[in-house]
This record gives sequence, C-alpha cells and structure tokens, in this order.
Amino acid sequence: MRVTKNYTADGGNRTVIGGVLEIAGGKVIKDGQEVSLGGNQSEPGPGSVTNEMLADKSVRSRNIGSGSVMEEHLNSSILDRLKAIEDKLKELSGSESDGKTE
Repeated sequence: MRVTKNYTADGGNRTVIGGVLEIAGGKVIKDGQEVSLGGNQSEPGPGSVTNEMLADKSVRSRNIGSGSVMEEHLNSSILDRLKAIEDKLKELSGSESDGKTE
C-alpha cells in the first residue's frame, strides 16, 4: 500500500502538504508580491495583533482596521442587543426628566 501525504488536487489549483514544508533560502510569492511568514521578526508589523496586545486589551481599531467595527459588519443579535440598550437608556432618560424614579 502506498500513502501520499503531498498531492495536487482540483486540476492543479490546490496543493496539499501533509508534512513539513521547508523553504531553505527561497521566498513565497502571492499575487506578485513577496509574503513574509514571520520567522525572525522581532517586532510585529503595522496592523499586527499579538497575544500580548489581546491580554492587556491594547488592541484598537488602528490594529484591526476600522472596517471590522463598523455597524454594517455586526451580526443581527449584536444589533438587537445594542438597540435594546439604547431603548432602555432612552426610557431611563425620559423617566428622569419627568421626575419619576423606579
């Protein structure tokens, strides 16, 4: 029986590596641009998010892009929760202006 860990599929559009891919002295190109795979980088590049940044809650929209926190990118359950909070705040604000308390 022969087992092949590495193979090409989808008419050559996909290559599967079932083991270790080692690039010795070469480079990786995607859409004509060289891609860095990390390696010996001591500092994260612009837009990078590290585990330490997540742990100390220092991630800001400049790190992840403003598009990821825009309202149209939120799912419906989040939008529903935000709407409920907004409605509650309006309700509380209205009762305070009437002199009413709960």
